[in-house]
Amino acid sequence: MRIENSSKPQPLPRQRLQPSGKDQLLGGGAEVRRFMSEFWSLGVSLDYSYFKQSNAGEAGTETRTLKSLPVMATLHFYVQNNAAYLPFAGVRVGGYRMSQAIESPEGTITSDKWHLGFIPEVGAIFRLSPSLKLVGSFQFNYVVAEGVRQDQAYYALTLGLFWGSR
Repeated sequence: MRIENSSKPQPLPRQRLQPSGKDQLLGGGAEVRRFMSEFWSLGVSLDYSYFKQSNAGEAGTETRTLKSLPVMATLHFYVQNNAAYLPFAGVRVGGYRMSQAIESPEGTITSDKWHLGFIPEVGAIFRLSPSLKLVGSFQFNYVVAEGVRQDQAYYALTLGLFWGSR
C-alpha cells in the first residue's frame, strides 16, 4: 500500500458522503473451455473490471477506483436436458490483480497487489446456430485479502458468444 501525502500519512476522516451520480462500471474478458466429457469442462479465463465511484462530503469529493484482473482456472458441470440450451454450474479459482485508489482532499491512498480468489457461477449456453452460441452467467467474485484488510466481493452478470462444435 502506498500513501501519497505531504509529510505524515494520516487516516482519512469519516465523513457523510452523498453519491454524485458519476459512477462508472466497465468490464470484459475472454475464456477458453475444453470439454473433457459430456458433462465436464476445464479451461482458463482472463477478465477485467473497472469501478469508479465519486461521493461528495463536507470535506470535499472522495473518488474510489478499483481495477480487478482475475486470471483463473475454470471447472464447469453441464446438465444435459434440452437441445435449445445447456445449463451449467462452475467455479473459477486463481489470482486477482487488484488496483485500488481512494482520492480525497486529505490525500491519496493506493494499493496494487495480487490476491487469491474464486468465482462460483451459474449460467446457460443458448444455441443460435450449429457453431454459434450465446452464453450468459451470474458470478460471485470473491477476493481473499491478507492481513487486516477486508476481503473484496462483487457480483457480475456476463453475456458473451461461444463458438465451436459443442
